[in-house]
Amino acid sequence: MMPFLGGGGKYDVLLAGYFGFGNLGDELIAESAIQNLKRCGIHDRRIAILSSDPDYSRKRLGVDAYGRWSLSSVVSALRRSRSLVFPGGGLFQDSTSARSCVYYWGLVAIAGMLSVPAVFLGQSVGPLNGGFPRFLTRRSFLACSYAAVRDSASMRVLEEMGVRCELMPDPVMSLEMPECAGTSVLINLRRAPRTPQSAEAVSSAARSCFEEGIPMT
Repeated sequence: MMPFLGGGGKYDVLLAGYFGFGNLGDELIAESAIQNLKRCGIHDRRIAILSSDPDYSRKRLGVDAYGRWSLSSVVSALRRSRSLVFPGGGLFQDSTSARSCVYYWGLVAIAGMLSVPAVFLGQSVGPLNGGFPRFLTRRSFLACSYAAVRDSASMRVLEEMGVRCELMPDPVMSLEMPECAGTSVLINLRRAPRTPQSAEAVSSAARSCFEEGIPMT
């Protein structure tokens, strides 16, 4: 069993992140987290997830799901859980607004009040330009039982705030993908303009690089 698990409960792990929004990267994080938990001997009946779309997450991932926007659902899920795990993603940042930092700090705070240990795995931290988001991030990581980030830049951000953490690979890298005929390349557009034209241009350039043996980053 995981060393960070708390007392008894229906679930060994309650997963939290940007889940149920249809974002490819975050949905793969959820899937890889569940795969890794099963490798550790935790049955899917002992795993739950907080999601913006509980029905979608329940059907797609095969675990119990609770609405992340309902305080009563969040509290109910935490009361039934032995740990709260954030398995990856860029949750603590204020490039768009401080709301993300407020929300995830709130989850950690509620978990603390219910004596449920919180764990951060494979996190990407920053950018954090405002003092309030930095304060919430620091408080959240200081309150957790274990923290690991997926890149050295995130580690520096936390170390500057006096928070100790470890470095680990992005959890998605452990995801088991089904075998398929031929070779497939998956491209996830993040900062590039997300228009059909730009997507076609990027996929065309990637196809050319792949066919010519040019490394892609």
